[in-house]
Amino acid sequence: MRLCRLFLPLLLLLVSAVPPVFAQDEAALRRTIATFALSKSFNDTEKVIGALAALGDPRAAFALNALSDGELQVRQSDGAVFVVRGAGDPATLLDPVTGETMGTAPASALKKVRVKNSLRRDIRDTVGALTLAARDPAVRMQAAATLIANPDPEALEAVEAAIRNETDAAVRARMETARAAVLLLSDRGDAAKLEAIAAVERVGNRDALGLLSQFASGADGEVKAAAEAAMTRIEDRLALWGVGQNVWYGISLGSVLLLAAIGLAITFGVMGVINM
Repeated sequence: MRLCRLFLPLLLLLVSAVPPVFAQDEAALRRTIATFALSKSFNDTEKVIGALAALGDPRAAFALNALSDGELQVRQSDGAVFVVRGAGDPATLLDPVTGETMGTAPASALKKVRVKNSLRRDIRDTVGALTLAARDPAVRMQAAATLIANPDPEALEAVEAAIRNETDAAVRARMETARAAVLLLSDRGDAAKLEAIAAVERVGNRDALGLLSQFASGADGEVKAAAEAAMTRIEDRLALWGVGQNVWYGISLGSVLLLAAIGLAITFGVMGVINM
């Protein structure tokens, strides 16, 4: 079972809570991160990831991203967990919640928390969903972009909850696109998928073409035909846009050459007058 199923109900509560639940209990976040020091297997690590997801605290993303990148390490002398960037010795220790520098330690005194590819995928999905509830609009925008690039059907309810609570128009628009991308891969009915196809078509770029192509390859019937028709329309618009750009570039270049020619004509004309 994927980790998203473990934390989705709590995440839905988080995005609708005022004030945010995560602002009230940093201690719980730190206690949970500290349990990475007790992980003896990938299963243990997966349980800690699930526990962090269940907290619904977007600040967990820093430690989770470090874990995915092989930068979450345990100081063996006391079991404290830090983020370690780079390969310096001594290593610089960063606080796993705030990112503040906490001192240094010999590289030999640290032990990396190991992960495998399946855990990295779960971390990616977890971080993507958690950051939909972040305070910073730029972080929420990036979370939506991540879902567009890697749509996960299990994140659908989280995206819909985030959309209901989003106040930034630009972020909301990106979340709507993310919802459409996720809808295409969900088990929702044809009506919802036709709506999603229309939403993706409105985006109208190469990424939209990729999403529709991926969906159409496994679809059939009315929705497959709708996706293929949308792809054709996007391709036509992109081709027309390309022609327009070429014409504009041609006009621009022609204008530059014309101005250069006029400049040369004036220059040589003036020189001719002077020589006379």
